[in-house]
Order: sequence, then structure tokens, then C-alpha cells
Amino acid sequence: MEKKNEILDLSFADADETEYWLMLCEYNKNYPNSDELLNEVLSIKKLLSRIISSSLKNLQK
Repeated sequence: MEKKNEILDLSFADADETEYWLMLCEYNKNYPNSDELLNEVLSIKKLLSRIISSSLKNLQK
């Protein structure tokens, strides 16, 4: 189960970094609009947060 949590933590960190780069793209006029991708990344981060939270709760039982 510990390996699964490491993978989830890494996935969340990658999603966080992707959000950062997409936000930078918004400020560069030479890049296409990234709003749709940014919304998807935010949804993925919410989902990962819920999964991580429930996994931690299950470990405490």
C-alpha cells in the first residue's frame, strides 16, 4: 500500500507542476489558449486529492 501512496503523491506533484507551466503559458501571447487544459489539470488534482485522502483514512483503520 505504501508504494501506491508514493505513486499517488508523485502523480499529484506532476499535476501541480503541469498546472504551473500551463499558468505560465497563459501569460505568453505566443502560446495557444490553455484554459481548457488548466481546467482539466485542476479536476485531476481534485480527484487525486480525494483518492490520497481516502487512502490515508483507510490506512489509519
